[in-house]
Amino acid sequence: MTTRTGPVKAAKRRSVAAGAVLVAMLLAVVGYFQYSSGTQEHLSVDSFASLARKEGTVLLDVRTGEEFAQGHLPGARNLDATSPTFHEQLQGLDRNTAYAIYCCTGKRSSSTLEFMRRAGFTDVSDLDGGYTLWVREGMKVTT
Repeated sequence: MTTRTGPVKAAKRRSVAAGAVLVAMLLAVVGYFQYSSGTQEHLSVDSFASLARKEGTVLLDVRTGEEFAQGHLPGARNLDATSPTFHEQLQGLDRNTAYAIYCCTGKRSSSTLEFMRRAGFTDVSDLDGGYTLWVREGMKVTT
């Protein structure tokens, strides 16, 4: 038994298929622009060092005050990620400033990066491997 599909049904199927393709393309474009608006990367030591030297970049050390006192990157500002007021302190920062974030190994800075991104910060990056890798690579620190 053969069923013939009339021209109206064939046109509806083509229309539905074209609509699905259009929606998929739209989602891809929106996703691209959400990802590419601003910077939010996990950077190598060399890339992070270059970013930290850029005029206007704020260097945030999200380790504890004790860790910070034992040594930190020159020019860094300490905001303790374990502090009960940490998120409130982040909310007080300028969302249009470039931030280079680091911690000991990269876990706290990565979480901070994601929080800042969700809060509307447009240019945030963190040091992949953290302060530990920075020191291991022989980069400059201060106390």
